[in-house]
Amino acid sequence: MEFLLRCSYKLASTKEEQETKKKIIQKQFKEKTGLNIGKPKPGFGISHDGNTARRFFQNSKVTSEIIGIELPIIERFSNVLAAISCNRIISPESYENYARKTAELFHKTYPQFTFSPTVHKILYHGHEYMKQFPFIPVGALSEEPQEARNKDFKRYRTDFSRKISRKDTLEDIFNRFMLTSDPLFFFLFKKFQLSSKTRKKDENVHLPLDFLNEETSVNNAMMGVGYDMSSDEDNFTSNDEDDEITNEFEDGVF
Repeated sequence: MEFLLRCSYKLASTKEEQETKKKIIQKQFKEKTGLNIGKPKPGFGISHDGNTARRFFQNSKVTSEIIGIELPIIERFSNVLAAISCNRIISPESYENYARKTAELFHKTYPQFTFSPTVHKILYHGHEYMKQFPFIPVGALSEEPQEARNKDFKRYRTDFSRKISRKDTLEDIFNRFMLTSDPLFFFLFKKFQLSSKTRKKDENVHLPLDFLNEETSVNNAMMGVGYDMSSDEDNFTSNDEDDEITNEFEDGVF
């Protein structure tokens, strides 16, 4: 998002014109979409965050009209962003082909601009991460899951760690994280099911069909890695031993 905004500002010739265009774009975004673009946020840098980026790309037609960047480019950047953010297994070969065509289209349309290091890594090297971790969605490697675990860190420190020394405290927290991230417990323990809100968000991600690696997704589900457990009892079979393990886990025995 920030890369496209900077390109939009630099479409103007002089610095004065760029500053004027920046203010116009900020005003139009506020009036048409309610987004605060590039505004200082006390203690948090500027107002760009994940929600702003999602709404920026969600209204791609309005965004294109405001910033003056071609609509196909914005839509392709949106698809690439969705591919590396969702919790689905993506085909590395299909992603590489789509990302390279996106880069070629951008350079052909705006030859005066060069990619920032971050955009370059995403478009030219994103498929390498997917090949390196074939059974893990790229979205699971982002900072979003890590930030979501901050609340668990506080709870584990309070309820499941020894307070004898700092070393013992961190060791207990680390062991707890290792336990709760184990694929077997993820598969068995119902509390670690993806929430309906998370499932709905991933189901609503619109990706080119050839992005999805269905074969890998099936193998993933069979291994219990990133398995999306539904509320149907057919997808979750439990016996007395599993229930006993789950109860002990909830009581903090492990």
